[in-house]
Amino acid sequence: MAVAIDLQIHDAESRKVVRSIARAVCESRRGEWRVRVEESRERQTWSLKVHGPDRFTWSRMLWVGNGEQHPEFVRTVLEDIVALHA
Repeated sequence: MAVAIDLQIHDAESRKVVRSIARAVCESRRGEWRVRVEESRERQTWSLKVHGPDRFTWSRMLWVGNGEQHPEFVRTVLEDIVALHA
């Protein structure tokens, strides 16, 4: 289904990888999904927000210093989030 992805990540390669992950995880799910990731350099965090069908909303802060911005961690978190809506 439809996936809208808004990435405010400074590193171009990270944006590319996270976009690919978000699309792969969400596109096979029913309904429309919106994924937003916003990087805060001051706080060393990524704010991850997911909106799905039936007013499903979920958010989490990812801590860059803890390695939570790595692709496999982001994939696991997104897979867990969309599974909540199953």
